[in-house]
Amino acid sequence: MITLSDIDIERTSKLLEALSDFFRESFKFQNIDELVPIEDELNLVRSYLYIHKERFGERINATWDLEVSSDVMVPALIIQPLIENALKHGILSRENGEIFIFAL
Repeated sequence: MITLSDIDIERTSKLLEALSDFFRESFKFQNIDELVPIEDELNLVRSYLYIHKERFGERINATWDLEVSSDVMVPALIIQPLIENALKHGILSRENGEIFIFAL
């Protein structure tokens, strides 16, 4: 990130914002057994993917298709680990790949 800050200040700023959002969302679940709005989970995934997209560039692509109500509740930290697994054990073990995220 230090090298990036010398090259592109705006890109570094966006990356730091995504990192901040990711940490804020992932640490705000004080009681992991509670349900949270799906939008919170999706925001965590958005931040996570943005950080990795900056790191790995065109090797990672994500397609979003969301038609979910904002009042849907899901277990905390349930979606991001699935995306992390897909990256670690799927896409990053190859040249490139795409993740499809959809909720109906």
